[in-house]
Amino acid sequence: MSGFLLLLGVFGLWGSGFSQECVQELQVDVDFPGNDITHIYAPDAHYCQLACTQHYSCQFFTFVTPQWTVDNRSFYCYLKDTESGKPSVVTSLKAVISGYSLKNCGDPNEECLSRVYRDVDFPGADYRFLFTDNYEDCQSACTDDPYCQFFTYLNDTYANATIRQKCFLKYSRNIPSPPAVVANENVVSGFSQRPCNSPDIGTVHHSEIQHYYDFPGQDLLRTAAPSAEFCQLLCTAHPECSFFTYSRLECYLKHGEVREKSPKTEAHSGNPSQFSGPVNACVKKAFEDIDFVGYNMRSVVLNSPEQCEEVCTADPACQFYTYMNDDYLHLIHRRHCFLKRVISVPQPPKITTLAGAVSGFHRRDCLCKRDIPEEIDCGEVDDTQARILGGTRAERNKWPWQVSLHEDSSHSCGGSILRRRWVVTAAHCLVDSKASNLKVYPGILRQKEARSAEYYGVEKILMHSEYDQEDQENDIALLKLDRPITYDDSKWPICLPDKAKEKEFWGQKCWISGWGKLASGKSPSFLHQAELPLITTEACRSFYSNSSIADTMLCAGLEEGGVDTCQGDSGGPLMCESQDKWYLMGVTSWGDGCGVAGKPGVYTRVEKYRDWIKGTICQNS
Repeated sequence: MSGFLLLLGVFGLWGSGFSQECVQELQVDVDFPGNDITHIYAPDAHYCQLACTQHYSCQFFTFVTPQWTVDNRSFYCYLKDTESGKPSVVTSLKAVISGYSLKNCGDPNEECLSRVYRDVDFPGADYRFLFTDNYEDCQSACTDDPYCQFFTYLNDTYANATIRQKCFLKYSRNIPSPPAVVANENVVSGFSQRPCNSPDIGTVHHSEIQHYYDFPGQDLLRTAAPSAEFCQLLCTAHPECSFFTYSRLECYLKHGEVREKSPKTEAHSGNPSQFSGPVNACVKKAFEDIDFVGYNMRSVVLNSPEQCEEVCTADPACQFYTYMNDDYLHLIHRRHCFLKRVISVPQPPKITTLAGAVSGFHRRDCLCKRDIPEEIDCGEVDDTQARILGGTRAERNKWPWQVSLHEDSSHSCGGSILRRRWVVTAAHCLVDSKASNLKVYPGILRQKEARSAEYYGVEKILMHSEYDQEDQENDIALLKLDRPITYDDSKWPICLPDKAKEKEFWGQKCWISGWGKLASGKSPSFLHQAELPLITTEACRSFYSNSSIADTMLCAGLEEGGVDTCQGDSGGPLMCESQDKWYLMGVTSWGDGCGVAGKPGVYTRVEKYRDWIKGTICQNS
């Protein structure tokens, strides 16, 4: 019980000296001049806000956008604070965006950086390159490589044709470590033990540290460290570190094909450790008479360094700590536990504009830590007996995953059931929509049934963060319902395709369904269905030479037209059958007219969003 009360006291101190108000909105063309703590590079204002949230004292910020032309400060992110927690001055200024730390808005540690940045380069910090077909594969390579923190990809429009499709994997330090380490009597410093409790921790084989020997020269990086063992951890986590030397609280990471060795007092050298899994920042040892100077989030009075470590471990924001014991020189600081942190989001050393480049970050923090399996028996229905625009009425329970999305008491879009509380639809259906105004009707055949049918409210709208209204790329969204759907013959989930299943469907005919307009121009009362051949992304580009058909889109339709989805079908399913199971191949997105010859319907290619769908469901369940 005493430990519980202790935690309540500590979390009550969060943001001591900060404004307690949660302000999430960004202010465009608004500057908060002065009050700078430091500046870093940021690809956009959201990243700048995340960095401010993670910084131990940042309360608000100003981001200089790529449209800034006054000087070369584009992509600068200025982290700021005041005693009041509010800007001293607020002014209008074009091409900047300002906002506040999210420390008071719940969990400040979300680090999922799924967004990519077109015509933006993260120069420097390269440690490896490869060639990939597209930037998505480059980002996947970065995500799969435990060393990679961010990447830059040169696409097919890059000026130098000889290095097009080149993917540069880049590194920044990913182990939280104190920037300043000094000797100081009667203090104890250490690290949060959360990494030691991680289910992802791998087996480690520590290489032997050679005491009183130096590996001279070939320095890659010099940084503060409390011990030779911690220096070895930093070397292990760096993709280019071949060996290291530690001396007098300083760690020298080194890179070279040959290694000299010489005796030296107070020097400790060695090789990186070997991990069977990802490198884990688990440091169990506490360091007596060592002070991690600065970077204090706050302090709390406690009885021992062990309690200080427990409090740091319990606080998601705390990375390391320093405790002043009863014999500390300054009476006012005795028994104070200082909780500390540095910015942990990957930090590119520089950011510039570059035509034909696409840059972004790894997505390891976006992936669900729990496996989210397919729903049992998803996609199973009776055989289709009937063989929209140019289609026929659907039979009851024929497409039990089909839902009708109502906004302001009328049908607006379709959608498909994926889980008991999850429906997938098109992002363009939800622009400017509020969750409280939406109703989801599963299991209905005729729209007039909505007058008396059971509906589900929407708890949360989760649109893809990179949805582009102009070219309709990433036109996909998830709706989290206010309660679980009770499955029956009229309400059932559809399956998600993987790469192998998608490949199987190319060249086949698949089905669409919806309550969209008919050839007569009228909106039907009954759910309609139609069979259509799939068209590959490459083939579809020949039909839409003046429009952008991205790799994340596919098409379906007859060359002569006449059968197509239309207004009101948006968000609904394009579904294909394999071995008596139905799979969601596409989400109805856009087209040039309805049923026009040579203009097939365009759909969001669901397989490309399988990880996004599963990760989003996991993180919000």
